[in-house]
Amino acid sequence: MGKTDSPLKGMLYTLCNIYNKIDKIDN
Repeated sequence: MGKTDSPLKGMLYTLCNIYNKIDKIDN
């Protein structure tokens, strides 16, 4: 896997992380 198309995956990963944190706070 090249690091050229990593930014997009990184953004998705960060979004998932934030979503999980919000979900935990919500519950």
